Order: sequence, then C-alpha cells, then structure tokens
Amino acid sequence: MKFIIHTFGCQMNKLDSELVAEALTAAGWKMTADENEADAILYNTCSVRDNAEQRVLARIMQLKPVKKQRPGLVIGLMGCFAQRMGAKLFDQLPHLDLVCGTRKFPQIAALLESARSGPVVAIEEETLVAPGTLDAHGRSLHDGMQAYISIMRGCNNFCTYCIVPYVRGREESRPEDAIVTEARTLVEKGAKEIILLGQNVDAYGKDINSSLAKLLYRVHEEVEGIVRIRFVTSHPRDITEDLVRAMNDLPKVANYLHMPAQSGSTRMLKAMNRGYTREEYDRKLEMVYRLAPTALIASDFIVGFPTETDAEFQTSVELVRQARFQNSFVFKYSPRPGTVAERTMPDDVPEEVKLARNHELLAAQEEVKIKRTEELIDSVQEILVEGVSPRNAEKMLGRTASNLICVYDRTVHADNEIGTLQRIRVDRATPLTLFGSKVEA
Repeated sequence: MKFIIHTFGCQMNKLDSELVAEALTAAGWKMTADENEADAILYNTCSVRDNAEQRVLARIMQLKPVKKQRPGLVIGLMGCFAQRMGAKLFDQLPHLDLVCGTRKFPQIAALLESARSGPVVAIEEETLVAPGTLDAHGRSLHDGMQAYISIMRGCNNFCTYCIVPYVRGREESRPEDAIVTEARTLVEKGAKEIILLGQNVDAYGKDINSSLAKLLYRVHEEVEGIVRIRFVTSHPRDITEDLVRAMNDLPKVANYLHMPAQSGSTRMLKAMNRGYTREEYDRKLEMVYRLAPTALIASDFIVGFPTETDAEFQTSVELVRQARFQNSFVFKYSPRPGTVAERTMPDDVPEEVKLARNHELLAAQEEVKIKRTEELIDSVQEILVEGVSPRNAEKMLGRTASNLICVYDRTVHADNEIGTLQRIRVDRATPLTLFGSKVEA
C-alpha cells in the first residue's frame, strides 16, 4: 500500500507529517510522490487562517472524480482543521474517508485500515498525544542537513484570535533527556542543524521544572557534531534574560529570535489577550538588544483586528521602524470559528482597509530590511553551507546564524564545504540575500 501526504501550515505540521510518514512506513506502507499510484492521499492541515482551510477544501474537492474512478482510494484529512471541524467535514466532502485530529496521529495506520471499510472520525479529546509518542529517531532529515525536534506541544495563552489552544491542547513539555537523545541520534544520521519546535517554544519546561535556556545548554554541550541550533516560535511574555544570554553565549545557537508583536497598540494587545503592553514589549526588545547586541529579531503582525483605528495601526508601523526587525510576517485579520474574537467582536474593518494596511506595513518592513542588510556590507559572516545555489550552479548557498541567506563563489573544492561553517566577507546585499567571497582561514 502506498501513501502521499500534502502538508499545509507551520513547521510543526511539517514535523508531524514526517512522523506520520514514519509511522506508516513502520506499519508496512510505502511513501510515494505520485497521487496516481497512491492508495491513500492525506492532507495535514492548518486552521490558523481561513485561506489555508479553503485551499485544502478545494484540493479535496478536486479528488471527487478520482474517488469515483478509484473507490478503493482512501482520502484523509488530518491536523488542526480536522480537529476543529470533526464529522462536519463529511457534509462538505462526502467522498472523504478519514478525519484525524492532532491527538490521534499515533493510531494513523489503524485508522487508515478502518477507513478502507467506511468513514472514520478520530478526534477524541481524551486521547492527547503525549510529547514523545511519535518521536521515532530514524526519520528522514528535512532538507538533508536540518532536522526538526518537537520539544513541546500545545499553548496556554488563548489569544482571542487564535484557534491553536483548542486544536493542539495545553502546553506539555518533553523530558530533557529524550530531546538530547533524539538530537544526538539525528546528528549521527547526518543532521548539522537542529530546529527545536513548539507552538510556544520559550514556555518549554514550565511543567517539568526546566527551561528552554537550560535545554539549549544541554544540547549545545552534550550533542557532538552539531553545528547549529535554532528554536521557534517564541511568545514575548516568556522571553527571559537566561534565554537571551544562552542565545548570545552559546556559539552553536543561532543569534535569531522570532518575537511576534501582533500590534504596536496597547489597546489592541489587550483586545487580543496577548498578555503584555506595548511598553512591556519595548522593554523586552531593549533587553534582547542589550544582552545580545548582534541578534536579529523577526516579528508577526495582524492588521485590521476588530475596532483597530488608523492611529492604532500607525503604532505598528512605528514599532517596525523602532525595533528594526529583520523580517515581519503580516496578516490581515480573518475571524476563526470557535475563537473569542469570532464570537464576541465585530469584524468591522473593511477588507480594502485591511489590504491597504497590509501593504503599508510590509513596505515599512522592507525599508528597514534593506537598511539592516546594507549595514552588513564589508562584514565577515559565518555561514552554514547548505549546498549549490538552485539559481546559479556557480554559487554556493548557506545561512548566517541570524538566518540570512548568503551566496558566494563556488570553487573546485566547494562541494566539500557542504555542512560546514565558512567565513564569508559580504560584498553586496539585497533585502533577502547577502553576496560575498570566502575568507580563507
């Protein structure tokens, strides 16, 4: 039996797809890249934004004639969208066979077998996937050198716009020893960079008397052969001095922090239930830049949140310029069914206003990004070489510790540099890419 998985959404979803693929392979299934030869087509879904859900629905609708021609084909929808909607999905997609929520992934092989006999819904709340349940150590590495490790699952924050706590459950951390062991095994299999994942990754350890800072020190010191360590995504409220010091002091930890602001307005932050004020966010920024002067910070923003005024939107523009974010992900607000905002707040900002604010904030971020990268001209950056540039076979490509793409000239021996750290002098820069030449040791 062969299967294919299409993944939508965050890095956690990508990791979940890898783990599900591994579980199916262990049960005797074989992965394929061709839908025409697949016995099961699975969609691992995101429910954070409406656009992602609509794309998945459209893709599955396109399979209706395929299902008629191949009645034995199993079509499954997994993940956050499945967890949120449950059996209601069969009303929209009568040819769907399996709805598998985020907490039923360990049973995926048995669920697929059952779905061959009739529709199956598996979203029971009481069957929480304990962190580590799906953590088999032999999974394929993402992009060859990078490997993801889920260090915790769930979120306790309940932002008014967000569905994640309802579909992923409460925060639960994995034991430090299990994470260190998994990192060691993945590095032995060829990983050079480990990416630690969590819906709220910097809250790691609160439930097990640990912390993300403590875990970073352990992975850094105890995993031989690891070149770089990253972690995403952080909540500003849980960014501590210990964490920033670890990021700055440990050479293998990427000097990059994703610190979503969501808005520059204290009133909007309160309406979003973010748990901090603008002033408190500014103090966190000051602390990060003071303790880790070379760190680059990325952010997220929502524009057009209910009742947001033009003046409040401008505070977000000001924050982008003040904070000098290396990058910002900007999203137009869309109500998510089941959230507090959808139930209690009017979606009263016109779509054309949301679109205009989206463009203006992205333009402000682009100006900042250009200045930030141009400041790096003539500096020497240490990059982890990932391989030959897909756009130019005469160039090599890698990333700095702060997650900037860097391209340099390929030499006769350049292929031996893949997976190693190289020092590159930056000759020129665009908002997205640094270009330079290798500095010989």
